[in-house]
Formats: sequence, structure tokens, C-alpha cells
Amino acid sequence: MLHVGGFLSRIAYETELATVKRLYDAAVKNSVNGVDPELHKWLLNRCLHAMKFFTFRPSTPSPEVSNIISLAFFGASPQFNIYSSAGVRNASEVRVMNPEMKGFIKELPTLPEEIQTGASEMVTVLQTKHMIRQIALEDVMKELRERCLEEEEMVQCIKWRASLPRQPTFDQQFRQQFLSAAVFRIPAEGDKAERIIPLSTIRTYTNPGGLVPIDGPFPSHTLPFSLSKQLGQNVLTELFGWSVLNIQEWVAFLTSPPPGDRPGLEHDPTASPIFAEKLLLVLAKGWPNTSKANQDDIVQRLSRVTCAPTQEGLMLPTDAYFPGAHIFPDLPAIQFSSNTPIKGQLEKVLISLGVRKHVDLQLVFTRMIKTGDWTVPQLVKYLTSVRDTLSQEEMTRLQQTAAFFQEVPAESDEATASSIKGKRWKLKEMYEPTDAMRGLGLPVLEWTDGTRWKPGSDEGM
Repeated sequence: MLHVGGFLSRIAYETELATVKRLYDAAVKNSVNGVDPELHKWLLNRCLHAMKFFTFRPSTPSPEVSNIISLAFFGASPQFNIYSSAGVRNASEVRVMNPEMKGFIKELPTLPEEIQTGASEMVTVLQTKHMIRQIALEDVMKELRERCLEEEEMVQCIKWRASLPRQPTFDQQFRQQFLSAAVFRIPAEGDKAERIIPLSTIRTYTNPGGLVPIDGPFPSHTLPFSLSKQLGQNVLTELFGWSVLNIQEWVAFLTSPPPGDRPGLEHDPTASPIFAEKLLLVLAKGWPNTSKANQDDIVQRLSRVTCAPTQEGLMLPTDAYFPGAHIFPDLPAIQFSSNTPIKGQLEKVLISLGVRKHVDLQLVFTRMIKTGDWTVPQLVKYLTSVRDTLSQEEMTRLQQTAAFFQEVPAESDEATASSIKGKRWKLKEMYEPTDAMRGLGLPVLEWTDGTRWKPGSDEGM
């Protein structure tokens, strides 16, 4: 007789759950946006009431009575229906929600919190009988494979992954499965299109205290900063094997972006003088801590593109000059909109890229001879200012180039004066412009800018 009571109780319970299921399924069928929250709450409370009503407590005077009825109730059918986040389901399809997974488990049918707390005795019995269980790793992987997570959901998912106990063998095996399954979405914003990002494509991340600017742009293999800023560096490196995006990788992306990964013109150092300046300042900040190999790679990439901001626009670094390092106003000199002084590491970066500290002597001689606008003192003064940057080859050329005028002796006749004025000489063919040299009748260097020749001056030396 007690067994019959248990069976009848089960029939009553399942009848109630069948009614709840019919109402829930009808609501889903007739609504584009899913079940109305108020209806959902009402149906949940009906199920909660049924579960509490059929919770069997110890009977008196003999506890066997409730035990027999309970065994008959749960043994009447292997399928036990229960209300879940996806409506009425067989308990074997429903999982008890882990609070750490609540932020990213959305599709998997889970037990509502109201039922977990309101019918905790019934839930405990179901768990003891293995009719309902906790969320397992295979459940998480199934969820990840079947849907694209939102940005914040992926943050919560990675945090859950980081909360698992560290086991080297398991970590290595699970890493690849996890990365292969997880996909998340970055919504469209402004002129930026929506991005679907498989976690398996990520190799690097940005560090707020690093050298690469956190406002980007970044290559597609870099985890968006909106995620990485919420996660610990040890998590990203130790669990997933990712590394901080370094300057060399950033420059490689900016100068040779993949076809579908090209940043806009405002982030192109060959199109935006402002961004080119920003790039050079970033390089200067990180140059001392950049390895020689990475420095060489950066120089090789940037020296061949027009990334040097000048008053004439963006130029190849080898075609640009330091401010004040040349004497022709039409030559392009480095010009920063921020008026940042060019010294220290910034100067070293520009020198490494090939920016010139002086005008090539051949150009100087060509222009001097062609225009005739320069005086010898002007030329010598310029050579004095750049002498420390002249190579041995240029010094040799200076010695061998006939680019200097001879002073016309005061007693020269018209023909002699004419022949002297039209000719240029090598420096080694002339003498200092002093009265002693003039008195000996030697050819002296023309020095006609109104300043007195000083043998001990920089120009004289």
C-alpha cells in the first residue's frame, strides 16, 4: 500500500510538471523574445511548490514509512522532470549551477537559484541518487563549441579557467581543447566593424605598464586590451602561453600588416605625421630595453618607409635631416608637432634610422658651385659645425675637392684678377689669409664676410 502511495505521488508530480512544460513550450512558440519574465517566475514557483510538497521527511513513529514512499516515488520512472533555465527538462539534462560559471554558461539547462535554495532537500536527494549533477568540463566545452561568447562572458570564462587547480599534465591537455573551442565577439563601435575572435588565434596581449600604447592599433593575434586589463599577466602567460606584445612585433604589424588586418590611415606611420611622431616617441622610450636584434629589425623596417615627419611632409628617414644640421632651407628637416626636443634616446633612434646630421658634402659643393651664393667663410663655418659627423671618406673628399676661392691680390691687373676669380682651388693649394702670407706673395684663402681670420678659432683649426 505504501508503494502505491509513492507511485501515485509521482504521477501527481509529473502531471503538474507536464502542465508547466506545456505552458512554457507554448509561450516559447508564441514569442519572438522568449518567455515573459513574469510567466517564467510563475511557472518556476509552481514547480518549486511541487518539489517542496513532494519532499519526503522522516516519518514517526517509524521512519520506514517515508523511506518506502520515497523509494517508490523516485523509482517509479528513471526520467525525473524538473524546471530549469530552459524550461521543464529531464533532470539528467540539467546541471546545478557553479557560481563561478554563472557569467558565461547561458545555453546549458541549469537549475534556477530559487529552486536550489527553496527546494534544497529535494535537490540533495536528486544529487545523491545521481539524477542531477554539477557542471562538468565536458559541459563547458560543449557550451563553448556551440556559441560565440560576448566580451564580458569571455572574461568570466577565463577567470573560471584560472580558478581551477594547477596540474601541469592537465593544463597542457586542456589548454588546446579550451583554446580551440572558445570564440568571442567584439561588437561594432563607431567606424570599427564587429570582430569574431577565436581564442586559438591569440598569441600576444598588451601590458598596461608596457611600452606599446594601450590604444593600439594591434595585430589580430593580440588579445583586446578590454579583456587583458581584467586578467592577470600570470594567467595569460602561464595558462595559455601568450606573451606581451613587444615593440618589434608592433612595428612589424604597422609596417607590414596582413591584407585583412590593416589599420586605418590615422594609424599608418606612412600616412599620418601625428602617428609617425607617436611611433618614434614610443621607440625612444623603449630603445634602451630593446634587444639589439629587435633594434636591427625595427631599423630595417622603418628605414625603408616614409615615416620621418618633416616640414615637407613624411619622408624616408635617410632623406631627412636634423633641425639645424643643414644649410639649405629647402631640404626636409625633422619637425614634431609636439615640439619635443630631439635629444637623448630620440636622437639615437633617428640616427639609427638614418636621419642625417649634416648635408652630404657633394651636395654642398654642387650647390655652392652652381649658385655661387655661398662665401668661403660660410662654407668653412658649416664644415666646422658638422666636423664630428664627417666620415673619413668625406674628409678625404673635402681635401680633394676644388671648391674654394682664392683671394685676388691687391696689385693684380685686370686679366690676372679675372682668371683668379673664375677658378676654384683645393684647400691644400692655398694658405691662411694673413698679412704675412700675403706679403710673401702666396695664394691665400678668400675670407670676405667681414670677420677677421683667427688662426686659433674653430674655423682656423
